[in-house]
Amino acid sequence: MSFGRRAFIAGAAGAAGAVAASAVSSVAQAAGVPAGASYFEAVSPVRLADTRTYAPYTAVAKNFQRLSDRSIRIPITGSAEFTAPTGVVAVVVSIAAIYNGSRGWVAATPTGSSKVVSNINMSDGDNAVANLATVKIGAGGQIDIKSLHPCDVVVDIVGVYRSTSTKVRAGRLQFLPATRRALSDTRMQSNTWRTVQLPFLSQNAAAVVVNLTVARCRTRGFLTAAAVRTPTTPTVSNLNYNVGESRAVGAIVKLGLTGSTPSIELYSRGDVQVFVDVTGYITGEGHRTDSDGLFVPIEPNRVMDTRRAADFASSGKKRLWQGWTRPFQLPNNTAGFGPRTNMKGVAMNATLVTAMQRGFLTVLPARTVRQFVSNLNATRVGHVVANHVITEVSQNGVELFANCGGDVLADVAGWYVGAPRPPAYSSAPFDPPAPTAPFNWVLNVPRMNLVNWVIPNIYSGDPVVDGGDSWHWTNTGLIGAAGASIVVFGHRTSKGGPYRTQHYLVSGDRLYVTTPDSRRYEYRFVGEQLTDHTASQILNAARSNSAGTTFTLVSCTGRGVPGAPGVKNDLPSGGIAWRLVSTFVLVGWTDERPHSG
Repeated sequence: MSFGRRAFIAGAAGAAGAVAASAVSSVAQAAGVPAGASYFEAVSPVRLADTRTYAPYTAVAKNFQRLSDRSIRIPITGSAEFTAPTGVVAVVVSIAAIYNGSRGWVAATPTGSSKVVSNINMSDGDNAVANLATVKIGAGGQIDIKSLHPCDVVVDIVGVYRSTSTKVRAGRLQFLPATRRALSDTRMQSNTWRTVQLPFLSQNAAAVVVNLTVARCRTRGFLTAAAVRTPTTPTVSNLNYNVGESRAVGAIVKLGLTGSTPSIELYSRGDVQVFVDVTGYITGEGHRTDSDGLFVPIEPNRVMDTRRAADFASSGKKRLWQGWTRPFQLPNNTAGFGPRTNMKGVAMNATLVTAMQRGFLTVLPARTVRQFVSNLNATRVGHVVANHVITEVSQNGVELFANCGGDVLADVAGWYVGAPRPPAYSSAPFDPPAPTAPFNWVLNVPRMNLVNWVIPNIYSGDPVVDGGDSWHWTNTGLIGAAGASIVVFGHRTSKGGPYRTQHYLVSGDRLYVTTPDSRRYEYRFVGEQLTDHTASQILNAARSNSAGTTFTLVSCTGRGVPGAPGVKNDLPSGGIAWRLVSTFVLVGWTDERPHSG
């Protein structure tokens, strides 16, 4: 079997798994069901749209309206491809986008929506990218698929939400008290099945809400989750992977039984490590009649985007550095949202933008215990990756924890009825210090009219300073390290004399350092010392200030040479026997990365 484009797209049809049929056969009249409420019902995967015009797809799923080279409109009610049940208000679709060489995004929205959201992100190194999307149906019973740049898309429907004004038994989402890891770091060989038992679920549950993750992939392949094993290789998949990747996908998988224990079956076409994290389940007919867990779809709403000025104004921070957490609160009785006291969860698209390193992103109820689980994985620096997430909400909202660092976006497609979880903590998680900054740095001392580079050289500072720049003294501190004593050296009178006016510094003068990752550090001048030319004396003087993190300028001063020291002062007289050591203490730092909106 090929693992190329065709296999990836075929697998997209099952990106939500084989979802349990949850037709509601018994409902009861009840008060308190919010307007717009719905329950989930699975459908057999059907291809709604395929924009590819080359063989063998020339006559496949063409029942859509081409609005432009960047958008299509797909009928849901009245579709020639799919017979929609009555009362459909939202759909769950799997979208696969074919990367054409232009970085960008693909979004699914109600007909005519102008909301700025995304469901798929594509960048260099991608072939085809798939993700699940929950989409409210718009005017005329249709949805729109749009992209930043022209690209082919394939859209498969895997589930629907049907409206109800009453309480129901089946089709409601129930969260577990905590995410449960049902399968941990387990190697699956190529072309093998594995049973994953879920004894913590009720036998009445119809389907399970999971996040599937693969890591340390030795081969290309795909992962399929289903209720039962098939006698032949599955023709649909939940997750496609390449060699060396870590990748995750959300899924709702129909439950089977192993004996009397609820279970799912996993098939791996390739050789990978597999993780299965369970968030909740979909109720079946054996559950009580209730409104808890009904779903209210909304026009998608970008409730958080760390690139925006508005988000910075509310949090005081921009992107997330490694190990940082960013919360967001749901709107209250506006923009389609209900009262915060009656929203227990959301269906959302979480996006990590420009990952700082390989790692993961975790979505969880704000100020609750974070387990060591992930919702999406970054496999390279600069990676832009998204995943459909169904998450519980606390009374403080939702948190996104970025182990890898980067910007984070949250686009909410709807909310689940019920009481939010009480927080476990009274304050937000602590963000650790940002990591040390990479070289080269830009040094700016206004009093000295100095702007030049700070450059390391572990062998000798001469090539750096002879080029008119500042040498980072090897084995001294680094920008971003707490308590660091950073020492740099520059010429005073030769090579353009960048430090000629160092003796002009007065108490309180500022020194600024800008790093390649757009951080700007501010230091305050606290004093100078004169030492001889020996490294030990220079570094002792630089490290003698106990006021905190320091940045020290060092240059030659006075008259004379070693062995004939001449005059010891802070004037630029051409001597090399003495050193002027000027120390600054850290005031603070800011993220100078510009806003995007």
